[in-house]
Amino acid sequence: MASSTNAQLNTLLARLEIVEYCRVAPVAVWALDYLLTLDDEVEIIWEAKRWSYIHGIFFVVRYLPPASFISASIYTFLHLSTDSCFRLYKALGGVSLILMIMTEGVLCIRTRALWNLSSVVKTILIVLYTVVCTVVTICMALGMSLGLDGVCSTSSESASSIATAGREERIMAGAFSAIAVFEFAIVCFTLLHACMTFGIRSSSRLMASLYEGNLIYSSTLLALSIANVAFYGTPVTEGWTGLLSM
Repeated sequence: MASSTNAQLNTLLARLEIVEYCRVAPVAVWALDYLLTLDDEVEIIWEAKRWSYIHGIFFVVRYLPPASFISASIYTFLHLSTDSCFRLYKALGGVSLILMIMTEGVLCIRTRALWNLSSVVKTILIVLYTVVCTVVTICMALGMSLGLDGVCSTSSESASSIATAGREERIMAGAFSAIAVFEFAIVCFTLLHACMTFGIRSSSRLMASLYEGNLIYSSTLLALSIANVAFYGTPVTEGWTGLLSM
């Protein structure tokens, strides 16, 4: 019995270590993407003659992730006092909320551009986006309102820690489920538009680029959201929760 318990504990610790590394790994992905697209950013964004709210959204989505990575790394690897842990945990939740809303906002804007001549579809997209933002905000607020003694507890195996983490994971699963529904709708609207405007899309580089980019972007985010729902849905004691949250 003792050997079986030790084996389970070792497995859990190994999985938690993998989760910790997966929270830091996106730094390399972001850095690579940044370097590959910096010349385009300078040409299209910085040299633009007139800026709009689109530029503001771009800068948030482009430059806020490092703040999230840094906060997650400090929270994961450093032993903080309880007060510092509370503040950092709430800050990470706030940054994550902003990034979620802005990322889905980019999807909404791109899809509205595809359906520029259809006021009905544009209205549906805005309503869906508003509902998703509301649901995600409520879920994040509920997560932040939990008793954080378990989240910032120095004893990760305490009953309080496991119970609090379990409630938080279910709430996050709900948030990512709402996001996945929205992203699935975006994929469907993108494919529907492609079927309806095949001839126009084939003869227009702009339309083809917007369609293909939107489909790749939304499909990738949908796959990640579904994966997050699956990982947040696993029992906390298995150690896989939050594997792809960053």
